[in-house]
Amino acid sequence: MNARVVLLVLAIVVISALAISTNVSASPDVAFDTVIESERTGLSDPHTWTHTPVGTPSGVIVFTSNGVVGVSQVVSCLYGGISMAPVTTAVDSAGEAGAVRTFFLGTGIPTGPQTVSCDLITATVIDVHFVSMSFTASRDTEIMDTNIDQGDQANPSSFMSYRGRVSISAMIFYSGADIPPAVPVCSFAICILGPTMDQGTWGDSTSYQTPGTSLDPTVGWTQVSDDVAVAYIAISETSPGADGFNSLVKTTAEGAGANCANGGIKVESGLDNGDGGGTARDSILQSGEVDSTVYVCNGANGFNGLVNLTTESAGVNCATGGIKVDSGLDDGVPSGVARDNFLQAGEIDVTKYVCNGATGATGATGATGATGPIGPEGPQGESRAVWSFLILVFIMGAAAIVFALGGRKGL
Repeated sequence: MNARVVLLVLAIVVISALAISTNVSASPDVAFDTVIESERTGLSDPHTWTHTPVGTPSGVIVFTSNGVVGVSQVVSCLYGGISMAPVTTAVDSAGEAGAVRTFFLGTGIPTGPQTVSCDLITATVIDVHFVSMSFTASRDTEIMDTNIDQGDQANPSSFMSYRGRVSISAMIFYSGADIPPAVPVCSFAICILGPTMDQGTWGDSTSYQTPGTSLDPTVGWTQVSDDVAVAYIAISETSPGADGFNSLVKTTAEGAGANCANGGIKVESGLDNGDGGGTARDSILQSGEVDSTVYVCNGANGFNGLVNLTTESAGVNCATGGIKVDSGLDDGVPSGVARDNFLQAGEIDVTKYVCNGATGATGATGATGATGPIGPEGPQGESRAVWSFLILVFIMGAAAIVFALGGRKGL
């Protein structure tokens, strides 16, 4: 074991020097987060363990490895209850047989500690080594490249295509060697040795590249010729989609005709994408860019509503009289002259009555009012003496007549 540690330290020092000499700047867009291993040595199925990321993961890789047979013993894996996509399987079926398999999840990844659960082939008793790696990024992640090596060979390696995007490679190496391989090799970056498993006659090792780079690397292992099953995977942030085209809408007046009997509005819409010889992204909807045309039509001219109010005498419709309200459209239906602004008998559609209330009972006689104030003094009448004199004259005149009449009679 000490020899392995020395080899690991030497490898890191040498590869670090090579990486520095290339003077390649790394992007922080995708970066290694953490790695956790688990081993199934009993009969548990599914096999579970907890992966605790350091940051917020945007990508998760699960590597599996088993010896004894050249068939992967793992059927499927879940991360936090979310199904992971099976990616690659590499097998060595001769000599010290074994197999490795890779699973990946790059979107909808839950945060915080999560249970990783992997189903195995029914009733298998073969030991399986599991390694989960998480990666951080500013967006979801996706697979950029994969490859495998299998069968007897020395120094297995793979060229990984990043297509100009900052990416990170990771790999798992099943080996029939007595000591698991401990010297991963990555061009343009450092390859860090991850968890290993030593089963004596076979074993496996994992590795991941850091930091990410946009340069296409060759990644692999240093080992003498032996049984080999290697799975390689490279991941990157998802590529941002191209900017879409704005939607445009154009409205114009539509005259009366086939599209609108009474005229209306023509509504044209489409993308500002330059179709049909137009100019893209000029904010003007040109004829070739029109994808849809609809018409918003005016309705037919309606008839005015008219109301007539007449006095309704007391009778059947209103016991105490009221107002008769006739209403209808000035449409000349079923008789009359349309649009003459007179509600004629044939145009009446509805008749209602607004009736007076019943006459109330006579109220009780009110109380006698208070005595009013004394009126002003009247004008002064004629003198009483005058009247007395006139009366005396009248009496004396009457007496003289009587006396005169009486004297004549005596003679």
